[in-house]
Amino acid sequence: MLSFREVLEKKIPLLLDGAMGTELYKRGVFINRSFEEANLSNRRLVLSIHKDYKDAGADVLKTNSWGAGYYKLKDHNLHDKVYEINLEAAKLAGEVSAGELYVAGTVGPLGHRLEPFGMIGAAEAFKAFREQIQGLHDGGVDFILLETFTDLGELQQAILAAKSVAPDLPVISCLAIELSGELLTGPPLEESLASIADWGSDVVGLNCHVGPQSMLGAIKKLKGLIDAPLIMEPNAGLPKEVDGRTLYMATPEYFAEYTKKFLQEGVRFVGGCCGTGPEHIKVMAQSMRQFRAMSQHADAGCVTVRCVDAPDLADKQEETAGQVRVPFADKSRWSAKLARG
Repeated sequence: MLSFREVLEKKIPLLLDGAMGTELYKRGVFINRSFEEANLSNRRLVLSIHKDYKDAGADVLKTNSWGAGYYKLKDHNLHDKVYEINLEAAKLAGEVSAGELYVAGTVGPLGHRLEPFGMIGAAEAFKAFREQIQGLHDGGVDFILLETFTDLGELQQAILAAKSVAPDLPVISCLAIELSGELLTGPPLEESLASIADWGSDVVGLNCHVGPQSMLGAIKKLKGLIDAPLIMEPNAGLPKEVDGRTLYMATPEYFAEYTKKFLQEGVRFVGGCCGTGPEHIKVMAQSMRQFRAMSQHADAGCVTVRCVDAPDLADKQEETAGQVRVPFADKSRWSAKLARG
């Protein structure tokens, strides 16, 4: 399998999995507990969610570590287990991956504001992020995924911490926008994403807060303004209260359609956030396979993530010498459908 750095260099599109927190909640973990503590107390449950996402067709498994930073774990009196919980999160995802999928070490915001709006200084934020990322790195993740950030100063400390742990470890950074398509506070979105790339993030993009439609609108405005590869991980729509329960209403089929639209707009990495589950990823994987098939037809190189080496083009031409090449769209009715998108 290609390294994740090679994936970036070869511009290969990947499908990330869906939500972990909402899946744990659906499967019986109470909302007032630390979801990340389940890495220690309920390994079988966490493994089952990773396995369901792998079976659904995801290329990337995200670790159960989004809220496993010092300050969030301190709220549950678990702040002495930061390294242990993150190390185990990486190992659990890696066990299911078995070298066939990539593992993203997920890191969320601290849960407390930085100065001057809060009590946490930049050095304290850096230290907290570094401790969490060290555990994920030592557990063997392929890259660090910084998700759901709204404070650029906080995200900068997270990126710096990741680079201090392992300078060559790829970093993906995601901001959370409002329905307006912009951050709640701060510079315009294109300036914010450009700053994140300048700080050392290999991929930039959006996750959480809004559904696919709002993210697509934001991406259209960014077209041609951002040089870094893009990632999109929308929620399954906006949450609604139904009979006392919070539900996400966007269907898997809706997500499959928007997966196509994201890829057509040049988004490199697509996944799901709150409310998305294996059922969403399964149909999104179908859209991704279709996109790859068309890309493979357009480019003789290898675009699938699970092949180790692309075939040598000269060898391929030698093998087919004297044969009449049949256009991809003419090979079968199914090929024709793929070619039409």
